[in-house]
Amino acid sequence: MAKDVVLYSSVSTQAIDAVVSGFETEYPNIKVSVVRAGSGSLLQRLKAEAGNPQADIIWAGTPGVLPLYKDLLEPYLSPEAAAYDRKLIGLENRWLAIESHLHVFLVNTRALKGAKMPQSWKDLLTPAWEGKIIMGNPEQSSSAYEQLAGVNHFFGKTAADSLARNASTVATSSAVNTGVARGEFAISITPEYLAMDYVRNGAKNIDVVYPKDGVFVSYFTTAIVKGGKNADGARLLYDYLASKKGRERVLAATYRRPSRGDIDVAAIAPVPSSKNLTLLPIEEQLSTNNHAAYIERWKKVHQGK
Repeated sequence: MAKDVVLYSSVSTQAIDAVVSGFETEYPNIKVSVVRAGSGSLLQRLKAEAGNPQADIIWAGTPGVLPLYKDLLEPYLSPEAAAYDRKLIGLENRWLAIESHLHVFLVNTRALKGAKMPQSWKDLLTPAWEGKIIMGNPEQSSSAYEQLAGVNHFFGKTAADSLARNASTVATSSAVNTGVARGEFAISITPEYLAMDYVRNGAKNIDVVYPKDGVFVSYFTTAIVKGGKNADGARLLYDYLASKKGRERVLAATYRRPSRGDIDVAAIAPVPSSKNLTLLPIEEQLSTNNHAAYIERWKKVHQGK
């Protein structure tokens, strides 16, 4: 009797359904059991369960955060890894960065109340936008941490302090855009795929801005949990998650960009080609090395405003 594969994931139910339906069609004797929560919560859960792992595979987190949990992850080099840039293959093959996340601004044009729409980070990180921006909490959301790291890397500590003063936060990236859609905030800083959900669903007074001074690019990972109870099933699901057909299914359903080099994103989803954008890939090692310092400075400024 085949065992279930237990997947921990922070992605949307639509993304999970796209993968699970395809995988279970291909492997009808294997069922996928899913636990959904934010990336930070799931990684802490893996840590708490280290003595008796309950998950087999995780689809959550970024390469800037996963090194902090590397001892909980099983090395595995998928045959699908050949389609990815070597820099996207994790330390000792402990994860694979299967998605490229572009970070954009979602803007409620009505909530601007006549103010000029910000077109860049330089525009956004001015005192005029204090209290009008929402983003994830970098202490809990891996995507929000990458946004904080990107501002530090490319624009410096003063800009990062401005971000901490200007922005309100919620726990998870998936909750960020609700306040903008309702007009409670004028702008969110958000992964592109979450912003595009609102465009696709016909939300009113909504626009997506790709910052002209640079669109941050971070990556999103999958990894096999060390000591999981169904290692064979976990490897099969890992391979499917990383495969061309798996990535195309997720892209079509949710606009989550694949980081494979053999998929024409703009032919599948109504998003701009990355060739037409100024991209600022986040240096993941810097993110990892500076995690404690960036979070401590963020807390000091954000809580003291």
